[in-house]
Amino acid sequence: MKSPDDKNKLIIDTETAPIVHNIYHWRKEGMSNAGIARELNAMGIPTPSSYRCNKGISKSQQRTNNLWCSQTIKGILQNPVYTGCVSQGKHKQRLGMPTIRAAPEDWINIEDTHEAIITKEVFEEVAAILNNTKAAYYKRLEHRL
Repeated sequence: MKSPDDKNKLIIDTETAPIVHNIYHWRKEGMSNAGIARELNAMGIPTPSSYRCNKGISKSQQRTNNLWCSQTIKGILQNPVYTGCVSQGKHKQRLGMPTIRAAPEDWINIEDTHEAIITKEVFEEVAAILNNTKAAYYKRLEHRL
């Protein structure tokens, strides 16, 4: 979260850091993104957007049925900000065209800008798991065609 003293500095949110730790731990232990989402929903943990809305950080309206989903988990697992890194260039926009998300390999990453919640080693282990899962999915898909 942004520091209350310096809006240009990130600090660890002690309320949500354990949730991030659990998400990475569960994924490393073999739980699927959907399984992690189900677990967080069962525990009654608010989603990131609900949390921001409840804390008054976000001005957007909270949806009435705001549940964790696998895409939210995937976004957290792919976000290097938890390793103490700030990424730029995550979205690209052309004049008159909608904004699109850039591929992670095209992001500009600035290392060690703030305290890390997750080690780079854990982040890379989870990234390898996600890549293997993606490769296995496309391999199964090829066999069906």
